[in-house]
Amino acid sequence: METAVELLIQAIDEIMVQVEGRSVRYTAKDSILKQFGLIGIVFRALGRTTKAIIKIALILTFIALIPLTFLFVTMERESKLQEDIAKMKSLIPPQKRILAECDKEIAEISRKVEALREGTQDPSRQQMLEIMDLNVKIHALGEKRQKAEIEISIHENDIIKRMAKLESLKKKSLMEKLLRR
Repeated sequence: METAVELLIQAIDEIMVQVEGRSVRYTAKDSILKQFGLIGIVFRALGRTTKAIIKIALILTFIALIPLTFLFVTMERESKLQEDIAKMKSLIPPQKRILAECDKEIAEISRKVEALREGTQDPSRQQMLEIMDLNVKIHALGEKRQKAEIEISIHENDIIKRMAKLESLKKKSLMEKLLRR
């Protein structure tokens, strides 16, 4: 449509020049353009089509980059899993210290209880209260010890799970990591 309008504008300009009485001058460029006018029209149309295709391709590429960027940013990384494993490993030694302290205190208190029981056949009320008090402390230390054991067990299980996840993640390709397969 544009090419037809351009041809009409050129024809009208030529007619106006002739009507006004001026002579029409043709340059070498005009002669060549007339000879190859259709070829020029085809090349201009191809140029416009190529520009449109390039613009569409760039827009589609940008649209495709948005979800890929999101997937890349949120992708699971080996370093994150390794950091989690290191944190969990660092939580185990304090719990083991608690276990050792509880065992030591329980052993001391048990010796005291045995000493109180061995001292007399018929313990007095005061001795019975001390024994009961020491037994309550042993029970509280036993619960504290049990809680520490549970925490150690939980951390060890989490470490095992994360190690397995890390191994499976190492085997995956980048595309599988991006698509979370």
